[in-house]
Amino acid sequence: MSDSVDYKRTVKFITGERGDGKTQFCMELIRKLQKICIKVTGVVSPGRYEGNSKIEIFAKDIITGIKKQLATFEPGWDPTFPKREWRLRIGTLKWGDAIIQNSVPTEVLFIDELGFLEFEKDRGWASSFRILMSGDYQFAFVVVRTKYIDAALNRFGKSEIINIDKGKSIPSLSETYLEVIRTEVHK
Repeated sequence: MSDSVDYKRTVKFITGERGDGKTQFCMELIRKLQKICIKVTGVVSPGRYEGNSKIEIFAKDIITGIKKQLATFEPGWDPTFPKREWRLRIGTLKWGDAIIQNSVPTEVLFIDELGFLEFEKDRGWASSFRILMSGDYQFAFVVVRTKYIDAALNRFGKSEIINIDKGKSIPSLSETYLEVIRTEVHK
């Protein structure tokens, strides 16, 4: 983190490759924030694994804890685009988008994740862009794959990038942000 960054109302883009721990970082920080009674809202997308292979992704409402299946790993399921590996559940996308729309005002907002649908198709959780532009939060953490980080930065001038990679200590990194948020939220 840089000392010159204004942390309040700065969108923090959590980025990295598949399996680097982006969602793990979010969930660790959310758990710590809830423990100290900071208002945390939004959607996080934990996976379900068999061995080392992710086979399902869920969308989880941070407030209620309710989670719904968001995607299943089905390589080649789309004959028009055979490289697609994840089959998304349209109903869960709509459900998650409604949660995001109702997540502000808040102290800390999480959106896990924005990608192809949002940046290239203006679908999925596209209402996230309007919510993030509202600034109706003190902190926003948004997961964006490395492939879309330039598009994300083009949409939001005031932002910070948190690079997650397998070599980083997630508990230590989440503790750093916890301290920043703890000191800033109730100023």
